Amino acid sequence: MMAGFGAAGRGFRAAVGTVLRVAGVRRTPDEADAGMRLAARYRWLLRAYPAAYRAERGGEILDTYLDVAARRSYGVFRGWPRPADVVDLVGAGVRARLRARGSSGLADAVPFASTFALCAAVALAAVWLSTVEPRAVPAGIELRTLGPVQSLGAVAWVGWILAGLSAVALPGWVTRRLVAGAVAVTVLLVPAAAVTPFERPPLLVLVPQVALGLLALGWRAHRGSRTAVGMSAVATAGLAFAAAVDGAPLYGYWATGRDVMAFVALGLVAGAVGTGFVRAFRRDARGWWATLLVLPPAALLVVQPFVRIAGDTTGLTTGNWWAYAAAATGLTLFAIAPLPLATALRSRWR
Repeated sequence: MMAGFGAAGRGFRAAVGTVLRVAGVRRTPDEADAGMRLAARYRWLLRAYPAAYRAERGGEILDTYLDVAARRSYGVFRGWPRPADVVDLVGAGVRARLRARGSSGLADAVPFASTFALCAAVALAAVWLSTVEPRAVPAGIELRTLGPVQSLGAVAWVGWILAGLSAVALPGWVTRRLVAGAVAVTVLLVPAAAVTPFERPPLLVLVPQVALGLLALGWRAHRGSRTAVGMSAVATAGLAFAAAVDGAPLYGYWATGRDVMAFVALGLVAGAVGTGFVRAFRRDARGWWATLLVLPPAALLVVQPFVRIAGDTTGLTTGNWWAYAAAATGLTLFAIAPLPLATALRSRWR
């Protein structure tokens, strides 16, 4: 039914635009300027495509987007591309560049990596909401709680769980929008805690969550991805139970998060590697590309145990902000490095 309403709306807008043109309604100078600005901005976005492709097809692509924009707004240009058009155009340009380098499998692997990232993000949110947030704060520790939960993080974790639930049965665009909303709320926890008396989860928890969410924005709904989310829900229940039992005398993210995040990072990489092996038997490299894509958020998940191991090994004082920032930066750069290397090698050997 919704598709029918959408088709009817597009037909109505096209009819109105035709009537205006037949009636001789001309654009005002301001509207003409808006059309020129819109064309210039679409032309700038076309830089996402390779130069050769842009020279051959750029005019056709530009005319298509301008025609759609005119029909959408009754023939009156608004001057700025829609966010959905920006994402669509830039994404298509990136895919064209990857195809030109012989690495089209990287773009095709994004839905695989997004599935793993969404499963990991929802698992973490479920563990935090069920084992950390409702736990009572020991006497003598000053912590301004938010009602029955420890921090503002509970709001974000609910959003992540809703995104996970939508992935099981709802259309992909619904899940992507819920993921985008959850990412936004997670980011806003930092300024919200600064202007309110309430606490927030540490950055060691929030930054990996945002990284997983950005990768999960490539989610595509199909039977395999829905099955993966359902299976991860079962594993999450077991992880939450283990965290609750093991961390019974403890409280807070620092005490519970180290082992939980390391376990999720291990599961994230293991799932991607396993998919790589299975797909390799079918001469499909998307599983290996997905492994490279999940490495950066997995690296952010192991910052805390890495810093602790480094401190125990070297005997240096590592329990400060600079040590964690340096470890996060180094691990992330180390995890990102294989991606451009693999792309360059693929381009050279094809």
